Amino acid sequence: GFNGFDESFDPKEDIYVASEYGIPTFDEVLNAVAGRVPLLIETKSDLGTKGRDNILERKLSERMAAYEKECAAAGRECEYALQSFDPRSIRALKKLNPEYITGQLSQDMSHKEMGSFSKWVFSGCRLCFYGRPDFIAYKGADLPVPRIMAKHRKGMPLLVWTVRSDKEEKKARKYCDNIIYEKYTPAAYRETGEQ
Repeated sequence: GFNGFDESFDPKEDIYVASEYGIPTFDEVLNAVAGRVPLLIETKSDLGTKGRDNILERKLSERMAAYEKECAAAGRECEYALQSFDPRSIRALKKLNPEYITGQLSQDMSHKEMGSFSKWVFSGCRLCFYGRPDFIAYKGADLPVPRIMAKHRKGMPLLVWTVRSDKEEKKARKYCDNIIYEKYTPAAYRETGEQ
């Protein structure tokens, strides 16, 4: 699997999208947002890869520093959090900038192709001591998970992903502090007419 940063990758050339709009680059997204709304940014890596060079995290840190300056020049605060399934990525980001707000993504890993020990470790966020995330973002369909709920009761903020319906939102609200939505307008916004 891919692990790291590929400077030769061009989403406009390397990914086919059946749309006239295509997939924006990260720079295009940051330029369009320009501090107007908070961002939740996920880093991707291969959990099974041994040894990492952290180039993805270094490049991301450089870009976010530039983004903060761009927002400040426009008179805007830029709010964002960084999250990953990989605690090594979270740890690398925290080392690059201890002020980063980071999150540990997780889910029930029993169906994943990895050893049983790894499934146990990652499903229960058992490496939070290593990555030191500021929050956990857990797959809503897999909750409640006793270990995750115990961390939440002890003060760890819990986000639920990915909510796409009223039913999923109702379940998620029983367990979490906030929700990550996709292709769905939350009930509270539909009632007020806000978007």
